[in-house]
Amino acid sequence: MMPILKDLRLSSAPYRTVDEVRQALLQILQASDTRDGKVWGLQVTNATEQTMELRALMSAKNSGTAWDLRCDVREKLIHWLQQHYPESLPRAGIEIGHPDQKTNRPLL
Repeated sequence: MMPILKDLRLSSAPYRTVDEVRQALLQILQASDTRDGKVWGLQVTNATEQTMELRALMSAKNSGTAWDLRCDVREKLIHWLQQHYPESLPRAGIEIGHPDQKTNRPLL
């Protein structure tokens, strides 16, 4: 039986993190019981002066499992980015204050 290949895409990743994201992806996949272990990879599929689009490729035994795997990996990679590179994730709203001043004010 051929593995079902699925990918997910993340935008706004900082340029310096490709190898680190690749390692995070590998750790996430190794800890997953839904992947079949046949295929995995991380590719830069687009880049601009401010953002980079990453494509994570993974395989599972069937399409339902592949969907679950893709959702789980996306959540865990976003969590990893929040922990290591929070500035790389999109933000909605306006932050009031001097750029050097750290506040606890919520975004408007």
